[in-house]
Amino acid sequence: MHIDHLYDSTRQDWYVWAHEQITTADFTLIIASPACCVVGDGQMPAKLHRGLQSEMGILRELLHTDRAQWTKRLLPVVLPGGTPDEIPLFLQPRTVDHYPVHAFTKAGAADLLAALRHDPRVQGVAA
Repeated sequence: MHIDHLYDSTRQDWYVWAHEQITTADFTLIIASPACCVVGDGQMPAKLHRGLQSEMGILRELLHTDRAQWTKRLLPVVLPGGTPDEIPLFLQPRTVDHYPVHAFTKAGAADLLAALRHDPRVQGVAA
């Protein structure tokens, strides 16, 4: 697991870092939120959330390039209190699976954990 704010304070090109992490990871989790949805759908002013805009641009391009591969690797996650409406439209919140986390416990995140383990018995939810 790689989270940008856990890396050292050495100056680096975060676009290159994000591109490398996304393209080499087995999965990329996209956490649904109002900002994620607005940025993912290209409706955020250019000067706001620039890092998220860059990351969403990478995801859109990868999905467009090879939909079969990237649909399996991009996992939209809905946290407690969130809704599938906070998943950007390009990730198809109603017609492709997403992974609700009902509580911050193993049981509450069972579907997501199963997907991350490549467990074919469990699927996400398409609402």
